[in-house]
Amino acid sequence: MKPIWKSCKHLGLIFGISGLTVIGIPFPSQIASNGVNAQEQSDFSAQDMTQIANQYCLACHNDVLATSGLSLQNIDFKDITNNAEVFEKVVKKLRAHMMPPSGMPRPDFETYGVMTSWLESELDRNWLENPNPGRVTPIHRMNRYEYNNAINNLLGIDVDVMELLPGDPTADGSFDNIASALPLRLLIWRGICLLLDK
Repeated sequence: MKPIWKSCKHLGLIFGISGLTVIGIPFPSQIASNGVNAQEQSDFSAQDMTQIANQYCLACHNDVLATSGLSLQNIDFKDITNNAEVFEKVVKKLRAHMMPPSGMPRPDFETYGVMTSWLESELDRNWLENPNPGRVTPIHRMNRYEYNNAINNLLGIDVDVMELLPGDPTADGSFDNIASALPLRLLIWRGICLLLDK
């Protein structure tokens, strides 16, 4: 008798479904149960978002009170780029149903889902159109200690080359392994070339 794993024609499908269950990827039925579908989201707009914010949020998040330092009174939900940081905070609160606070009028569950999905989609679309990875450190070299270890590991020899290389500058007077303090300068290249000649 063949083991079941050998006779099963749909082994890949079984493992695939098991994997989805383990890592928590929602099935279509789960997505539908959240009350949000593609049609509802496509019909939703920045104007709808503004109306809902005016109805449920402005009691606390207006220019006068600005609860938690946030005012949505004059915010433009069409301007995702300039308000992305604010909208990221709003999404977190909506996703957890933390706002409006308990005791205040709240939208229904379906509206929560549509609002959150729309805002997340707009934030994602805006990021793709205007990517901003932040400050990117240019290519940097290894410091003397790292270079010494690399030579020993790659060549299988035990040699100390640290004294043959120029000293490493530090970014703040302490650490010499910070990328911004390790540029590729001519003096460094010259020291490495002299070392290679030896």
